[in-house]
Amino acid sequence: MHDENLKQRAIEQLEKDAQTIIQLIKVQMDNLTAPQCPVFEEVLDTQMFGLSKEIAFAVRLDLIDKVQGREILDDLEQKVSEVHEAYMAHQNHNTSMRTTSGVSASARIEPRENAFENPEARELKPRNT
Repeated sequence: MHDENLKQRAIEQLEKDAQTIIQLIKVQMDNLTAPQCPVFEEVLDTQMFGLSKEIAFAVRLDLIDKVQGREILDDLEQKVSEVHEAYMAHQNHNTSMRTTSGVSASARIEPRENAFENPEARELKPRNT
């Protein structure tokens, strides 16, 4: 019973940490920090890498399985893309009223490789959809 409680608490904490990253992104974008800003990208990259290391640690301790860890990261990546797309759509709408914008509203950010699978992979790149 104690083992199951510990595993559930680990999952809840990892999901909470993922939600904190989403909140951080929303705050950055609400304060008009562009997603293409190197500082913003570095913060996002660092936070996602940190979460992937937390997940890898939880997997090694057998608190969660690899599939659960992958699901947490996939869900976070999807939410990051949604927030990014909403920001870009808002920016495009605002700039199109003043001038033509060359930024695609469908631009997304995704890790080049999954840091959970490959800890050396930390860079972000735009995703073309």
